[in-house]
Amino acid sequence: QYDGKGKPLPEYHAKISGFDERISVMESLRKPKRITIRGSDEQEYPFLVKGGEDLRQDQRIEQLFDVMNIVLSQDASCSQRNMQLKTYQVIPMTTRLGLIKWLENTCTLKDFLKNSMSEEEDINY
Repeated sequence: QYDGKGKPLPEYHAKISGFDERISVMESLRKPKRITIRGSDEQEYPFLVKGGEDLRQDQRIEQLFDVMNIVLSQDASCSQRNMQLKTYQVIPMTTRLGLIKWLENTCTLKDFLKNSMSEEEDINY
């Protein structure tokens, strides 16, 4: 697929062949929706649909992380340790709607912090 590093070759890209009928609504403020897009390559592509915010800055941060990964890979000690930032696709569709690639086995920052709290800290939260 297109990664922004070279000329796109659409003839080799997977096309959208359909959508899974199941949609999950997340419990955060803007109620983003988790959807699954089916590709012509018979793969499933899970995404988070976010409305009400501009994802262009998020996309730029991910592009910066991609550049940082190139720098890390060119440093001998970082490369030996396989140091890299985990990145994901951010696709702004309008200034108020976009898609974010869904990453499995992750949690929200809020859940991470709550799970890290002691009982006393959680009560006071």
